[in-house]
Amino acid sequence: MRFGRVCVLFAAVVFCGYSGGCRKSPYASGTLAICYSINSVEGVVPSGQTVVWLEDAAGEIVSTLMVSDYLSMGGHKKEGICPAWSGKSGWGTKEQADIAAVTRATPEVKQHVSKADCRKRKLMAGRYRYFVQVHIVKDYNILYSGEILIGGEDCEDIARVSWEPEQHDKGGTALSGVKARYYR
Repeated sequence: MRFGRVCVLFAAVVFCGYSGGCRKSPYASGTLAICYSINSVEGVVPSGQTVVWLEDAAGEIVSTLMVSDYLSMGGHKKEGICPAWSGKSGWGTKEQADIAAVTRATPEVKQHVSKADCRKRKLMAGRYRYFVQVHIVKDYNILYSGEILIGGEDCEDIARVSWEPEQHDKGGTALSGVKARYYR
């Protein structure tokens, strides 16, 4: 009987020590949800190309959570379409599996939620900036941004809006209600 207990204990030590089975994940637990509304606007039909992403404190993109189909498959190369993301995402060098995992159809007019399991996305605990950008027409884009703390207590942040290059006279409300929520 004693030999059996020793063998089980030995097996547990070997499993935990060498396979990582008992090690704590270095990544934050919990979920990040970024909510936003795509709205219809009178007098203009926005392209609706949309991207949702996270940056670290240094301004480096750490994760693209959602990118619309056209933008993902080449639209990111066109000047003026979601330039805040396109200019620094390095999207053309990403693995096909990474691209497919976050590429979605162009969002419809309604409320949307992009969720991320923090461990699966390999997000460390800390403060991140989140962004949602929608292309209107030509060079006009709406960009919402905010900050969220991942890995601590549940929290929420309401994003602030800016426009590139300026607010479109008709399409300035095509995106609204942007907020982020972290919960465990």
